[in-house]
Amino acid sequence: MVLICCILFFLLLFCSVPIFIALGVPCAMWFVDSGTSFVTFAQKFFNSCDSFAMLAIPFFMLAGNIMEKTDITQSLLDLANAAVGWIRGGIAHTVELAGILLAGLSGSSNADTPPLWRC
Repeated sequence: MVLICCILFFLLLFCSVPIFIALGVPCAMWFVDSGTSFVTFAQKFFNSCDSFAMLAIPFFMLAGNIMEKTDITQSLLDLANAAVGWIRGGIAHTVELAGILLAGLSGSSNADTPPLWRC
């Protein structure tokens, strides 16, 4: 059954079917073949979607779109370029500093940690 689902998935992708349908049809086939009840399926589906990480994904995308539409990202890139753009390899330093600044704005504490730059 695994082979059939994989072949069907790639066949649907090759036929330019939208990705959610290409993923959903083989999963539905797997569900029907396994013989589980619809109640069990609904409970597992809800439990997998009921998490803060899944909720954070669309909000991070929304924050990125808002920052792009209001030109905050361009301002941060200009600031980073003015700060470290003159250094040899300045484009790489500019990208890294802009990433650190964007991570600080988005609230990602792990991404705020700068890498060990070689000076």
